[in-house]
Amino acid sequence: MHIALLRPAATDTPEGRLGEFLARGLSAGEVESFAVDGTRSGESRAVVDLIARAREFDLVHVLCGRTPLALASSLPVPVVTTLHREPAGEERELVERLRGRVWVVGGGREGPSGFEGSTHIPTPGSDAGEREVAEAVEAYARLYGRALAAAARRRADSEHDRRPWGEYWVLADMPGYKVKRIDVLPGKRLSYQRHAQRAEHWVVVSGRALVTLDGVERELGPGESIDVPLGAAHRVANPGPELLSFVEVQHGSYFGEDDIERLADDFGR
Repeated sequence: MHIALLRPAATDTPEGRLGEFLARGLSAGEVESFAVDGTRSGESRAVVDLIARAREFDLVHVLCGRTPLALASSLPVPVVTTLHREPAGEERELVERLRGRVWVVGGGREGPSGFEGSTHIPTPGSDAGEREVAEAVEAYARLYGRALAAAARRRADSEHDRRPWGEYWVLADMPGYKVKRIDVLPGKRLSYQRHAQRAEHWVVVSGRALVTLDGVERELGPGESIDVPLGAAHRVANPGPELLSFVEVQHGSYFGEDDIERLADDFGR
């Protein structure tokens, strides 16, 4: 595991103390600290550095501040956060919104209430012995393993899907764009649809594609491509006897399946 710790530089608080314990207790080369000096500019620098390097890590552990936690949804790796007090007001709303994307750990003597799936790992006090500190570090190491395993299962589920017309694989999923490889069985076609929040670019890899774009049909072969503008009605079909394989590059602000407006569909969806 390669863990990024976004933590206070000072060690005179529970958050700073936990960061120091984890930085010392995890294996050499396994953890790297992004220290926040307690100022707004220091927090911003640490967050910017972490975002720029996020793909170097398997997991990010946020130990300080609402701003870093708010950015967690844009990070491409699992995120853990430790709360040393019961969140209230805007902080509680933030944690609620991030449920399912961030692992919440209670670091106080009592666990956080009302957060489904939260974990309780008390942070050792300033007078804690080596055994207590080692047990806390080991508990976090086990939690990191569970978070990584869960993320791997989610990726496996989301990166490949079978449909009545064929199947697809997600090759990349980043803020601003998403890339898929799509295979369409002979004689099958996708729904006639449009999107409100993304445009697409299709490149045929193998086979023949019959593309309908705003009612106009065009046939494409290997190496040929077409742009699907935002809001345009579109469909791709495989008219030939061979498998059609093409790459779809989506550009926009949102790529969820609920941004599909189906105008016609062979499978009653």
